[in-house]
Amino acid sequence: MNFIPYLSMLAWLAAIFSKGLVIDFSGGFDLGLVVIWPSLVYGIVQFFDGWLVTPWIQGRSLNLGAITVVIIVLIGGTVGGLYGLLLCIPMAACAKILFTELILPRFYQWTEKH
Repeated sequence: MNFIPYLSMLAWLAAIFSKGLVIDFSGGFDLGLVVIWPSLVYGIVQFFDGWLVTPWIQGRSLNLGAITVVIIVLIGGTVGGLYGLLLCIPMAACAKILFTELILPRFYQWTEKH
C-alpha cells in the first residue's frame, strides 16, 4: 500500500467501515471495536513497515545499512524538506559509489607510495 501515497489511508478507512458492518448494531455502537482496534493495528503495521522493513529492503538493495538509511532519510528531510526526502537515498548511493570507485582506490595508491 505504500507504492501509492495515501492509498494506505484509504485501506485504513475501509477496515473501519468493514469492521462497522460486521458488528451487530442492535447492542449499540462500540467505539473500541469499530475505530480503535483497526487504528491500533494500522499504526503498528505502519510503524514496522516505515521504520524496519523499508530501511532493511532499501539498505540491502543499495548495499547500505538499515540504520544508515534511517539516518540519511532523517537528515535529508531536515535539510531539504520534501525534496530532501525524495533525493537523499539516491544521493547517498551515488556518493558511496563515487567514494568506493574513485576516492578509495586513489587513497590506496597514495598509501602504497608513501
